[in-house]
Amino acid sequence: MPANHLSEPPLFERDLRDDLDDKDLHYHHASSHDSLVDLGIRGGMSLDRNANQIERISKKDDDPLYDYHAPGTCIQIHPEEIYIHSANGSVSSKQSKVFPKERKKTVIALAMMAVGFSCNSISIFLTHQKIPDRNLHPPLPDIALDNITKKRWLNDLSDIIVIICTLTSAILIISHKHRWILARRVFVLLGLLYSMRSITMYATVLPLANDHVYCSPKLNSTSLGETMWVATKEGLKLMAAGGLGFMGKKTLCGDYIFSGHTIIFMMTYLLIREYTPKELVSLHWASYLTSWIGIIGLLISHGHYTIDVIIGYYATTRLFWIYHSLAYRAENKRRSYTNHLSEVWWFPLFRYFEGNANGKVPHEYSIPRLRKKSRSSYAYKSLHMVS
Repeated sequence: MPANHLSEPPLFERDLRDDLDDKDLHYHHASSHDSLVDLGIRGGMSLDRNANQIERISKKDDDPLYDYHAPGTCIQIHPEEIYIHSANGSVSSKQSKVFPKERKKTVIALAMMAVGFSCNSISIFLTHQKIPDRNLHPPLPDIALDNITKKRWLNDLSDIIVIICTLTSAILIISHKHRWILARRVFVLLGLLYSMRSITMYATVLPLANDHVYCSPKLNSTSLGETMWVATKEGLKLMAAGGLGFMGKKTLCGDYIFSGHTIIFMMTYLLIREYTPKELVSLHWASYLTSWIGIIGLLISHGHYTIDVIIGYYATTRLFWIYHSLAYRAENKRRSYTNHLSEVWWFPLFRYFEGNANGKVPHEYSIPRLRKKSRSSYAYKSLHMVS
């Protein structure tokens, strides 16, 4: 930019200065329209010679403001989000276009998670029918089970931590301004993880890792209809208990590879770290330590083999990180020779659920019932700043 750009206005602005009177230039705030600034020029003078040079300020929200304005005016563009009242009193925002709610997709993601949970429950029932007799097949050699004295009460502690993590995640999602996006992502990730768990669990059945858990008798029926009926009934019972043993309704055994508890522990920690400000270091450390206390409790109580926890940790963290890396960059949402992450099998699902979300979700929070009030207050402050 030339050095005299600010000191010497362009030719057409100097001509415009001679033609315009200070009284002919006025501004007014938009109270019933979508535009924030309207430049009004009153008078009967002719502007034909400058018509092709003066940039009009568009009334659309997404059009930028240019520097081609009359001398003496000052237009400050605030980087912060500005809410503007429309004619009917509602509040509109650019951010609603960047981060659309898409409630329909969230409902579909919820259904996807329910399918994943159902497949997981049915897989546990089928795995239970294949589990080796504990009297004939002792636990496999394991670095944790062989060297740590079993503490049965820590298994109940891990179940309690699962409930705490679930409630904490729900509170975070509900209190977040973009709660529909957070909920959709959590539903998709959990649906993928539990669907994969239903396959790995049935593919390799391990002997029981402990002798203190009650396992219901195996089904002796050879009828397919009866088997499906019992599988559905036991699956619903398992889902009602949340897969937790201390609820007293989990009597199916063999659900080892990989750990469902570890999925919840790590998902909660990653969710808190990703969608809360980095300044909340104490909260991040608290969730991190709580998650690992639950994982260590599983191992000390002999509730899982060590390999179950390792695979659960690896699958949850990698899926979470890959999913969000794809979601935060527009070029990653397209298949290309340079985007190897697009080779994952669930990429078409990702493109459907994240096709309209752009960029990293900001750390903004609002209580649903007070949301309209807080937005109105913010809109007033923003308009007052511009004035």
